[in-house]
Amino acid sequence: MDVKEFIQKTVSEHPVVLFMKGTAQFPQCGFSGRAIQLLKACDVKNVVTVNVLDDDGIRQGIKDFSNCRPFRSCMWAESLSGARTSWVRCTKAES
Repeated sequence: MDVKEFIQKTVSEHPVVLFMKGTAQFPQCGFSGRAIQLLKACDVKNVVTVNVLDDDGIRQGIKDFSNCRPFRSCMWAESLSGARTSWVRCTKAES
């Protein structure tokens, strides 16, 4: 499976996927740490995290997939619009 297929499969199978630097237990940058805190504060359950530092292909692939620069990617199911709104506010404040 190539990177694009992996990303598509992951976001299709899970309502919330956070592509982050590090893990939920050990974030490797301030934004990733804040993202995990925000998701917990919004009581978002079953968040799947993907550590982009483990694979340069995924790190670049998620930028291409989401057309997002700089790297700040959280994929949402449509049913989570309230948490998504909070996420958007947070990411704008971090910019």
